[in-house]
Amino acid sequence: MTVLGRIGLWAPVAAFVAIVYGLSAQPRIEGLDFAWDKALHFGAYAVFGALCMRACHGGFRPARAAATAAALAIALGYGALDEWHQSMVPGRDPSFLDWIADALGAGTSAVLHSLVFRRSE
Repeated sequence: MTVLGRIGLWAPVAAFVAIVYGLSAQPRIEGLDFAWDKALHFGAYAVFGALCMRACHGGFRPARAAATAAALAIALGYGALDEWHQSMVPGRDPSFLDWIADALGAGTSAVLHSLVFRRSE
């Protein structure tokens, strides 16, 4: 794969990380209820999980165990780093339940990717 091809795969992952970092540096949004907050985390990390799956598999290709594990490690690792980052932002705090919602979103993407892009045997 060419350098431009790799950049094309990983640039959306980097863009997502930059956007989430910027949003996490903002003060808490007042009035955001628990369910809506968890739904936002789930949805955001479902997208991030799909981006990581695409990048780690070299495109939308059949799932491979090592690439899927790498994609999930990236998504879950960044989710944990994001919660840690929030612990240093005035007005924000880390939440294990937010990380669980992140993990469920990323995991759902991995399952869907595996179902949609199956190996034909």
